[in-house]
Amino acid sequence: MTKTYNPPPVNTYQGAMMEVDTIEQLKQKYPDEWIIVEVLEEDEKGNILDSRLVTHTKDKEEVLRINKEYKGYIYTFYTGEIPRKGHALAM
Repeated sequence: MTKTYNPPPVNTYQGAMMEVDTIEQLKQKYPDEWIIVEVLEEDEKGNILDSRLVTHTKDKEEVLRINKEYKGYIYTFYTGEIPRKGHALAM
């Protein structure tokens, strides 16, 4: 059984409702960036089956702002290497 979501009719963020790629394609296309996708469909385990790019950016503050403002079901992730425990990351 899958869950399908009806996206809101209007979203004005860069790329919203225009570009459709898989999560893996987005990771390849935008290395070392934050990605926000609107989830359109997921399976019973919560795996994303269909999504639409909302934005991609290196600016973490922009991601936080969009996460607060966006109307719809979104998934946010970073395509770069996550620092291991005991290591620091400067932005």
